[in-house]
Amino acid sequence: MISTVAGTGTGGFSGDGGLAVKAEIHNPQGVAADASGNLFIADANNNRVREVIYAVSPPVFSIAPGTYPSAQTVTLADTTPGAVIYYVIAGSNVVTQYSGPITVSASETIEAIAIANGLPTSPLATAAYVISPVAKCTNTINYASGFTGGGLTLNGGAAISGGALELTDGGSYEARSAFFPTAVPVGNFVTDFTFQLTNAQADGFAFVVQTNSPKALGGGEGGLGYAGIPNSAALKFDLFSNYGEGPSSTGFYLNGAYPAIPAVNLLAKGIDLHSGHIFAVHGVYSAPLVTVTITDTVTQASYTVSDKIAAMAPGGLAFVGFTGGTGRVSATQNILTWSYSSTLPCPVN
Repeated sequence: MISTVAGTGTGGFSGDGGLAVKAEIHNPQGVAADASGNLFIADANNNRVREVIYAVSPPVFSIAPGTYPSAQTVTLADTTPGAVIYYVIAGSNVVTQYSGPITVSASETIEAIAIANGLPTSPLATAAYVISPVAKCTNTINYASGFTGGGLTLNGGAAISGGALELTDGGSYEARSAFFPTAVPVGNFVTDFTFQLTNAQADGFAFVVQTNSPKALGGGEGGLGYAGIPNSAALKFDLFSNYGEGPSSTGFYLNGAYPAIPAVNLLAKGIDLHSGHIFAVHGVYSAPLVTVTITDTVTQASYTVSDKIAAMAPGGLAFVGFTGGTGRVSATQNILTWSYSSTLPCPVN
């Protein structure tokens, strides 16, 4: 059997004076525990005769002691057949018989022993866990209620109009861009934006991540204001079939490549970028996988496209924004709302 005697220390099975543990075996020479939890054979006067050789293995923790960014679920096990495990959280005088997983949601040390078949108590097993959440950066872009005033670097004639970011205004042969002026973490991120293309004939726009400058601008027409921007990645929304990509397409491109093919024909997926409808885009980048869902908010037609991009930016920081272009025929291309948040640990400057 196991019995406990509360003390005046900080608590625990260990020899801190807080909780002494005694294992009793009914024989002429009893087994006792000293204040440090060491077992010994005692005579009738409780004098130490000899040390006890443990016969029960110590409990084993399923998760190694250490520092973790979030709560952990710890299980205990023992290799001795029929063993019963008891544990305490250091600093507490509460001894609990183990019956299932222990949730460690804050930094703490678990101490455990096991008994079995009237044998002397096992050695003490301890595991210290530190829960230290990873700090998240506060570099968050939030135009979820629309675009007002300044805050973006506007290039080539892009403008804020009626609460929207107007990339192209219906004129011919336009190449324009708009980027958040501060480089933000891009190792992992989530972005959401809505857009509407009116009088939509050509050519299209792109969501762009690049490490050059908030003033970056590529070629117009089928280049969508993106072609030629080095050190970059882009997701396009294309209105015109220049090289067989179809009249309503999407796709991923790197390092300023001409955003034509390869591409996904969205018309085959029930999405027509010429409809004048408002579209919602939800993008997630968790290196190396980028996944984007495009939804027509009127018809509810939806399509998800994904690709692998090994590194958005070697240094972890980049400029994010939009580019757009028109040619002989054009479109008014508006980004209505936009939000962006990074899940990277804050960079060290």
